[in-house]
Parts: sequence; C-alpha cells; structure tokens
Amino acid sequence: MVKESLLGGISIPPNNIHPVPILSNPSDSSDTYSKEIQSLFKNDIPIFDLILLGLGDDGHAASIFPATPITKTHEGIVIVTESPVPPQIRISLTMNVLDNARNVFFLVSGKEKTEILKAVLAEEGNPDSKYPAARVQPHGKLVWFVAV
Repeated sequence: MVKESLLGGISIPPNNIHPVPILSNPSDSSDTYSKEIQSLFKNDIPIFDLILLGLGDDGHAASIFPATPITKTHEGIVIVTESPVPPQIRISLTMNVLDNARNVFFLVSGKEKTEILKAVLAEEGNPDSKYPAARVQPHGKLVWFVAV
C-alpha cells in the first residue's frame, strides 16, 4: 500500500526502503526488522524525522491495540502485536520509537472516527490511557490532520 500510494510515483533508491520482513515466525520477523532499523541509526532508540500514523476505530495506533499490555509496548524497537481484526498478527515499532520521533503526524478521516477522535484527544498525553493513540507523545511535534 505504501509503495502504491507514496513511493510508486517517485524515484527513491531501493536501499532507502525498509519494509518489515515477512518470515515464517513473527518473532523472527520482529527481531530481523529491529536489527535492520538499529543498523541505520547511531542511537539505541532510533530518532525518525517523521512517523505517519492513522487512528483506528478503537483508538489504536501503529498496530498497538488497547488490549496490548502497556509495559509490552515499551520493550525494544519492534513489537509483535495481536489485532482483533485481520491480519491478526502484526509487526510494529514500539512506543519508545514513536515517542523518540521528531514529528508524529496522525491522519484521521471519516465521520465514523469522530467519537473515537474526541475520546483520544480528551486523554492525549495520558501514559495510562486505554487508547494507544492518546499515549503517543513524541519529543518533537505531534500534529493531527483531521477530515471528518
């Protein structure tokens, strides 16, 4: 989807694109991706210039869902999560990485997202929020682009 909507129309060196590897075991995928990401940065926790996220109907972000234990979301660089909707197994960056970004942009669209957006914004910055999107607090800017 990223290739089709963002990268397909531009000339970008292939070695600048780092998709999550799909291996037979999700833990192996997570470990491999974590090592690849860490090899690109000098810091223990990578500092991305920009992370682009969406808002899930349940307040999830970056495939970190409300049922994911908060302590697990801060372990390492990459996390394996379980989604209540397919695909069930997901690989994502941890909150450590999201919060270490210079900029995090949320893109939210659709009238059906109005109530969850209100709930998330009411808890924005609460590290114990049941909504993972509300817990995202980057060192840099947090920007919400909303069209509902």
